[in-house]
Amino acid sequence: MERLRQHFENAKCCTPQDRQIGIEIETLFVDKNQRPIDRSTSQKMLTILAGNFNWVVDQRKNGYITQLSKNGFILVYELGCNNLELNTPTYHIEDSRLFVTIQILIAMIEEAAHMCQARLLPVSWDEHLDDNLMIPDKRDEIWVEVDGPALFGLGHIASIQFNFDLCSIEEGMGFIRDLNYLYTQMNWPHEANFRIWRNYIKNSLANYEHDRYAPAPVSFEKYITRLSQMKVIMQKNGNGLQICRPAKPFAQTDVKDIEMFLRSVWWYTRFRVRNGKLVLEIRDIGRKSGLHLTLDMIKVHLGI
Repeated sequence: MERLRQHFENAKCCTPQDRQIGIEIETLFVDKNQRPIDRSTSQKMLTILAGNFNWVVDQRKNGYITQLSKNGFILVYELGCNNLELNTPTYHIEDSRLFVTIQILIAMIEEAAHMCQARLLPVSWDEHLDDNLMIPDKRDEIWVEVDGPALFGLGHIASIQFNFDLCSIEEGMGFIRDLNYLYTQMNWPHEANFRIWRNYIKNSLANYEHDRYAPAPVSFEKYITRLSQMKVIMQKNGNGLQICRPAKPFAQTDVKDIEMFLRSVWWYTRFRVRNGKLVLEIRDIGRKSGLHLTLDMIKVHLGI
């Protein structure tokens, strides 16, 4: 537990005046028959973005394009072949240029889809549950081995995530308490997302704890205590990723990559350390939610 405490307490904090945010926007795409687009179509889209719209190919795996970037924004697959995630760089929380740029880039992505006889689906679920995973190399296949078929449903849902710089752990805990109430008011996560996530938690071969996808604890002591009790499913060693057999609670391991562990505890709001800074992720907001209006509502609710 002390390792987790120090991980968060040693992170840099911001001032209210220099608070920055980043946004992750997942977007689903379907073909003319309302079926999720396949790997070939999504690859054509990425090729068009690189060739026609001057996006930069940052990463390929086994011949597949897996990451593009443009002006600091990054586009990657979010598990499913038909789900692309746009990650923004950080902007000052009052800088409206962030939303203008997001609109421009999503319009480019939508045009690339149109050129492939596909269309953007601005909702949280594409109404399918089959295997559409984007698994470009052997290292990614380890996740299928960990979870089994329960993983397939996660390839068909999309959401929005905000990442807020924090002034302190205490501020973050206050935000978590307020956000737990807001999630109830707004019916977040989306009904389909919640159902698919709960099915994943229940049926994964990893045998996850029931509250691994849930509202976060509302005091820092309870937060790090519960984290320390969560099982470490996978960790890095000299040969890359390795499944932990048997999986053990974090407190009983010597895990060095704490951030990797934190990624696999899917609380609706969760602390992360990004580039040395303490950040609060506000996760799994419905894809239909308007970005700017949702951020404004969150800011008013949190009093920032």
